[in-house]
Amino acid sequence: MHGDRREPILSRVLRSVPDAVMAVDAEDRVIVWNRAAEALFGWSADEVLGGPLPNIPDEEAWAARSRWIAQVSAGGRLETRAQRHHKDGQLLDVVIRYEALRAGDDVVGIVTTCRHATTEVRLEQVDSERQQVEAMLDAMHDGFAVVRDGVVVTWNRAAAELTGHRTEDVVGRPPPLPLESGAVGLEVSAPDHTHWIQTVSTSLPATGEVIYLIRDITEQHKLDVAKDLFFAATSHELKTPLTVVKGLAATMHQHWQKMTDEHRAEAIETILRRVDQLDMLIDRILVGSRVSAGVLDVQVGPTELAPVIVEMARSFDAVSSRHEVRAELPDHLPLVAGDRQALDTVLGHLLENAVKYSPDGGAVVVTARAAGDAVEVDVLDEGIGIEGDLEQLLLPFVQGERRVARRFGGVGIGLFIVRQLVEALDGTLTATNRAEGGARVGFTLPVWR
Repeated sequence: MHGDRREPILSRVLRSVPDAVMAVDAEDRVIVWNRAAEALFGWSADEVLGGPLPNIPDEEAWAARSRWIAQVSAGGRLETRAQRHHKDGQLLDVVIRYEALRAGDDVVGIVTTCRHATTEVRLEQVDSERQQVEAMLDAMHDGFAVVRDGVVVTWNRAAAELTGHRTEDVVGRPPPLPLESGAVGLEVSAPDHTHWIQTVSTSLPATGEVIYLIRDITEQHKLDVAKDLFFAATSHELKTPLTVVKGLAATMHQHWQKMTDEHRAEAIETILRRVDQLDMLIDRILVGSRVSAGVLDVQVGPTELAPVIVEMARSFDAVSSRHEVRAELPDHLPLVAGDRQALDTVLGHLLENAVKYSPDGGAVVVTARAAGDAVEVDVLDEGIGIEGDLEQLLLPFVQGERRVARRFGGVGIGLFIVRQLVEALDGTLTATNRAEGGARVGFTLPVWR
């Protein structure tokens, strides 16, 4: 840049600086006195340029200034607090920063910037408040973002974690994803997983900013998808037996006289069997709805576990000719804190699943043993095992198969009901795959005291 153009630009810069800027040459004569210095100390530039600094109050202040200048002349900057005169004689508390003005290795002057101490305190307070706000924003569970003129100016820690975009990579740039479209849900691929977020926004017309609150709705989204699948699967499960019942009823109505007694009996047995399926399905849905609503009718008391296990095993052994369902119990089991009806439901669901998910048949064994202050019950099968995340399978309306026409039927609320009932009895539910094939689904119950 040519010298004749540099001088006006430097002058405009100095006039616009909010701090008082003063400079002296090697002979300690004032060579710079900007507009902010005029406002702070009262002397105009015309009054001080070419002369000594007019605002040093006494010899002690001059001596201190000389020591500070010697320090910065040796290298670096220095910041201190001192008092300086105003033109009207008033003493001002100021924060002063000194820096040597160099030409090569030679010190050819000293540049001084001054700010009223109260202004410095206010700035420190503002900085402290800013840090507090930033800490508060970083502590938020939800993401928080501010966009001004299409550029991100605030992006808290939760926003970085939820979106996978680091704060330092986002601030000062356009949003890394379409935040507006997140109002109805937005799928986000983070480094470690994929999840769903939802954004709520509000505009501040006075500043032209848009504030976004970013929420993680992954679990809600999964539940919504599971519910949709549940309704579709339930419709399918209801429609199949209804179609059979309707078809047989129509056949019997139209061709009753032509049917043999054997055909009539078979049709009636099929209708009754399908109606039983419908009744069981509807009962399962009603129980699931009561459990979801937190309405659990559990009466905890001293309960003999062995008779419940033996009776349920015999019932299921009689149901399937391809499975051997048996109980393997010790000679003695302590009383547990249980509820007979709840345990019937729990064991019924677990045995039903063990039989259902063992399509090739095999042994289904119920074991129980005392373990300290609890009794552990396991249902072992030789089926296909557990596929997917157990925690997901324990959610309502979720089943291992993600399709409407599920190979094994059901609507996906059995394990959810089991878990709620077991936890209502102060127990825990566990499930693993067996090394030899099949699954082990078990629960614990506290010993009655």
